[in-house]
Amino acid sequence: MNYEVSNWIGALSEQSNKKSGCIPWSYEWALRYKGAKVDFTTFQDEFDLAAKGKKLNHFSNVAREISARYPHVEFKWKTFCKGKGREKFQELEKKVTAGILCTYSLAMTFGGQHDGWHVMPVVAIDDDHITMVYAFHQGSRKAMLFKLPKSFLIDVHNDARIQGGDDFAWLERC
Repeated sequence: MNYEVSNWIGALSEQSNKKSGCIPWSYEWALRYKGAKVDFTTFQDEFDLAAKGKKLNHFSNVAREISARYPHVEFKWKTFCKGKGREKFQELEKKVTAGILCTYSLAMTFGGQHDGWHVMPVVAIDDDHITMVYAFHQGSRKAMLFKLPKSFLIDVHNDARIQGGDDFAWLERC
């Protein structure tokens, strides 16, 4: 199975807040891709709830705020318990290969240390890898991609020492 979102780079914008804005950034990508009728000039700042001191950014919190402002937009998400990494990928594969735009929460670990999470648009999937956009530079129109083995991502998901990064979200309608 090989699937890539066509012209995925055309809908990207730069993440405005590198510390806490990855969920609004990823959601914005999906909405731009689908041509949704929302105000993109303030979208990331408006829905970066953590930066505004309202509450933590989570797929659910941000999605609810977006739907409250834009009732025609709906994001859904699903959380998978530790040990259910394979099931998470089976569900993700089904959605991505069906053309549903997904964003993925990855627990970031460096040298055995947990360093938060990063939420990224999923732009391609094949039998062994998932490709996600880690970052995008507006000026050069270039993206930094993570092409990671599914087996690695399943292991990270299933690692009981790492809290969070257990879910993914998708654009249901706009």
